[in-house]
Amino acid sequence: MPRPGKEPIPTPAPTPLRESLTIQLTLSGRDLEHFNAYREAVHALNPDNWSKALKEAYTGVSTQQWHYGSLKATAGEALASVLYEQAETQLRTPAAD
Repeated sequence: MPRPGKEPIPTPAPTPLRESLTIQLTLSGRDLEHFNAYREAVHALNPDNWSKALKEAYTGVSTQQWHYGSLKATAGEALASVLYEQAETQLRTPAAD
């Protein structure tokens, strides 16, 4: 742990991309599980998909939003990590001319 006033200096952020980047991404294994969890959470958070009983339950909606909101955030972070790794790999690989 750094001493007060001696915080580590962060490394510079990567240069922002200024043009389109096309990534072909294949999801399998754990990555596919994250994608399915994200899809499930998005579906479950949409009020159009809620049952009448859930809408009328005293704590049903807040429980639904808490559970699936957390699932969506976790799965979304995992998917963003996969996408980041793929993009970085592609950017480091010289283009075939």
